[in-house]
Amino acid sequence: MRALGDVAIIYIISETYTKFELNIGEVTAIMLYVRTLMSNSSMVTNNIQEIAKVFGASYEIAVLIVSPNQVLYDGDVRPDPATTDEDKQEGNIKIEAVEFCYPAKQDVKVLKGI
Repeated sequence: MRALGDVAIIYIISETYTKFELNIGEVTAIMLYVRTLMSNSSMVTNNIQEIAKVFGASYEIAVLIVSPNQVLYDGDVRPDPATTDEDKQEGNIKIEAVEFCYPAKQDVKVLKGI
């Protein structure tokens, strides 16, 4: 892309070289100036692209934060959301026959009845 821009600059300067009676120093100065502008504009577009990625990721994080809890409770006793660290509810937790597989390979179980 940069080479195409350089070719375009050289073409435009060669077309206007005789019209504006430019000397070699002025042509070189114009080429260097335009090349500097092109490199700075490409850096700006790269930064805009990274900012867009951050906005997209922050949106996904916000969706995770505000989505309702999808934990399903079995039984009659449920956690009390009003409890604080000072007055915790006490009880026992029993975990049986835990199985797990990754979504990409549902037929391969990583945890088998732990």
